[in-house]
Amino acid sequence: MIKKWLSGVYLPFMAFAYVIILAGGANAAPVDNILVTEPRVRAMPPGSPNTAAYLTIKNLGRTDIALEKVVSPISHHTMLHDTVKKDGKMSMVHQMSITIPAGKRVKFKPGGLHIMVMGLSKSLTIGDMVPFELHFSNGTVLNIKAAVKKQVSEKGNLSG
Repeated sequence: MIKKWLSGVYLPFMAFAYVIILAGGANAAPVDNILVTEPRVRAMPPGSPNTAAYLTIKNLGRTDIALEKVVSPISHHTMLHDTVKKDGKMSMVHQMSITIPAGKRVKFKPGGLHIMVMGLSKSLTIGDMVPFELHFSNGTVLNIKAAVKKQVSEKGNLSG
């Protein structure tokens, strides 16, 4: 009986867990045709009330989906933003949702689309893992963790 349990439940579970670990964590496995990669949060000086999060979302499905809401226990609220140039000035514009077209990817990056993380409940340190819930228009809710990384250039390149 133990042998049957090991071969029927335990070993397949461990094999799946091993594949997930090799793939770079749960963020690397698609769920409901949605693949999230490169999640990261910008490190800010201690005491800063806000920061930004970035990631890439790929829609592996045949219909468009939209990221409608992001929630994190480390902040009072989050907002989807885009950075746009108007009258020679850069400004952030609130987005109600971000569409990810079927078969395409959308990259959230400094100077473009990003998730504003506002009202931080604690200071973040480089290397911390920040949990997020991503809510999509198809009803999917993805739980991811994003590493806190420093920004090293004005172009928004992030490093560990």
